[in-house]
Amino acid sequence: MTGNIIFTLAENLIGYLHPGAPALMNITGADGYSSSACTWLTEMEATRLRFGVNLDGLTMRNLQRTGQVSIQIIAGRTEFFG
Repeated sequence: MTGNIIFTLAENLIGYLHPGAPALMNITGADGYSSSACTWLTEMEATRLRFGVNLDGLTMRNLQRTGQVSIQIIAGRTEFFG
């Protein structure tokens, strides 16, 4: 386990995420295999994101078990967040 990864979002990414944006959430299941789910993502501040997940679903159980998630932001072809 690597511990917490702290990052700071680029200003143009904060602007893009502020109203909300689609994203792909990847988690590890109890069997060790990766699974993914679509979600809606917004920024809380430059170092914190908020995403939606079904409270009664498998995704939530896996998040509670591992405490880890990978987020891939879905953006248009012209978006660049350097």
